[in-house]
Amino acid sequence: MPELSAAAIERLLAEVRRVLEAGPRASPDAGAAVVAELGAAVGAGPETLLHHDAVRRLSQLAELGRISAETIHELRQPLVALKAYAEMFPEFIGDDEWIRQTAAMMFSEAKRMEELVNRVQRFARATHDRRRLGLEEPARAAADLLRPIFRQRHVELEESYGEGLPAVDADPAQLQQVLVNLLANAADAASREGAAGRTVVRTWGADGAVHCDVEDDGPGIEPAAAAHIFEPFFTTKEPGQGSGLGLAIARTIAVEHGGALELVNAVAGATTFRLTLPAK
Repeated sequence: MPELSAAAIERLLAEVRRVLEAGPRASPDAGAAVVAELGAAVGAGPETLLHHDAVRRLSQLAELGRISAETIHELRQPLVALKAYAEMFPEFIGDDEWIRQTAAMMFSEAKRMEELVNRVQRFARATHDRRRLGLEEPARAAADLLRPIFRQRHVELEESYGEGLPAVDADPAQLQQVLVNLLANAADAASREGAAGRTVVRTWGADGAVHCDVEDDGPGIEPAAAAHIFEPFFTTKEPGQGSGLGLAIARTIAVEHGGALELVNAVAGATTFRLTLPAK
């Protein structure tokens, strides 16, 4: 990975924050201008920016902020249940059977809260551990992490993981970051007023490669936007709803793993992004 000096990293972080605060650009020319501006600020080219941990971490933290907000909402339900059980305890002192059943329910709710928090913590850790693994491992982790978001948006998440697929040589945390971005985008696209949406994540293998498709039944992506969808700071989302870095960094991570990230279908009702990695 290209190295930047400590001073360059500080300048880079300051410039990226300034750009994100100003809002992503929906024009490819504007996006290219931003990358050139950032590169000039730190003496680095566009590829160096996307490869560097500092920029990737900012993109990850942007996703983490959104996930944390939804997780907090999800935690309220078991907290309310635990509070209600605790308030009822004085009324049932001496009723051993009620206490036994209620204690079991309270334990179950506490475990649910613990798992929600643990998923967010695992995603927040910036670790690098490249190893052989099944592509379904980061796919499942990303899906589990984003379940609160899918529930809040009334979007069905369908999972289909191929059996007996070859392993890939990869960093699971980086692949999870890729798939969190794809799934979060799919949840946004499939979410709409007055109707339930649908997103599918599936893994499959062919021709010496392993693939993970993320498909949503949203409105699709216009051809003009699709042509620039992987460019840094290009986004079709409303201001404040995206950094414009997620897909650019996701594709860079895929290429670093010897693979690819493609938009294979942009039509309404079946928009599909495909992560492909070589089988090992």
